Amino acid sequence: MEDLTKQQLILLTILASFITSIATSITIVSILTDTTPIITQTINRIVEKTVETVSPSAPVEKKNPTASPVVAGENDQLIASVQRNLAIIATISKKTSDDDAAVVYGNGFLASGGLLVTDAEVLQSETDGFVVALKNDKEYSATVVWMDEKNDIALLQLHDENKAAPTLRSASFFEGALSLGQTVLALGGKTGSVLAKGILTELPVSNTGTSTEAVSPLLGTTIALSKIDRGGPLFNLSGEVIGATVTSSAGEQYFIPISSVVSTINAYTKAQNKGVGSN
Repeated sequence: MEDLTKQQLILLTILASFITSIATSITIVSILTDTTPIITQTINRIVEKTVETVSPSAPVEKKNPTASPVVAGENDQLIASVQRNLAIIATISKKTSDDDAAVVYGNGFLASGGLLVTDAEVLQSETDGFVVALKNDKEYSATVVWMDEKNDIALLQLHDENKAAPTLRSASFFEGALSLGQTVLALGGKTGSVLAKGILTELPVSNTGTSTEAVSPLLGTTIALSKIDRGGPLFNLSGEVIGATVTSSAGEQYFIPISSVVSTINAYTKAQNKGVGSN
């Protein structure tokens, strides 16, 4: 009733008054003929139909059955995830001389203790003199401290102006189980600001039995590796790093799972505790 227009209210009042007059007359007659129940039902039906005619139901919104469902908050989650990883990605460069412009080698991402994880091929077999630039425009000198030829990963140690390891925000490593079809994101490009989005199409397979079939330790995605530079992180919508972009000695680019990165860091830490240098 609150949605009726002024004209509809006037029309409804006139009809109601008319029906009431008829009802009064019929009621008087029904009392004499003892047909009250039937007449009352008839009047009720007339009133109901009249109200339905004057006050039609609200139109039903038509839905497009082919429209893709929008997940509430997913876009915000994606943006937050990207911003989180922009804070931990860095560009690795080097100056050949004081007068020359810096040559960009590739990308890496921060781990705890001022370590930078990157693709071993990015470094081009060099070990020191690197400059690591973060997205907040801060720069640090860096030296290679560990090379993992098995996983094609290199670790660089960052140093501040006092030659100490800086305290920086590090990547959050994913520790759960990955799922085929889940959304994944990768950062790369010469400046580390190129974003690629895809889904997981293949998970690492471990050979726990006696099978002699080839075992794949890699992550498969729909992301075109040619669009992102080497050494950057692969991460999920929660911003957790699930892998890294590396290159084999044959020049083949691929994603390795974060478990391989953790294994490399643990090997370096263990060697440090024993006083062993880079392998």
